[in-house]
Amino acid sequence: MQAYNAMRAAERAIRPGASSYDVSAAAGEWILGGLLGHGLGLGACEPPYLGTPDLVPKEEAYTLEPGMVFSVEPYAGIPGVGGVRIEDNILCTETGFEVISKFPFEKRLLE
Repeated sequence: MQAYNAMRAAERAIRPGASSYDVSAAAGEWILGGLLGHGLGLGACEPPYLGTPDLVPKEEAYTLEPGMVFSVEPYAGIPGVGGVRIEDNILCTETGFEVISKFPFEKRLLE
């Protein structure tokens, strides 16, 4: 559930002009650190990088722009035991964002 809460908190912060740092910080309440997401394009992992402050410092943040496509994939776990990473693929739009992956997390979490 932590990864799901982190993903939704991050998504609420996505909008044109937002900093990738602020998006990551929104999820930070729910996750311990690491890569929150990355750009999707020609490469497997490319800018904009969304990461917690220990990974992507504020001065290295990206400004989100309409048309950018990236993942939001927080990891939540218990050290030494294991964890889970769930993912949405996001399109930054003129007015906010659109989830372009279609997996019904809510239904799966309740089962």
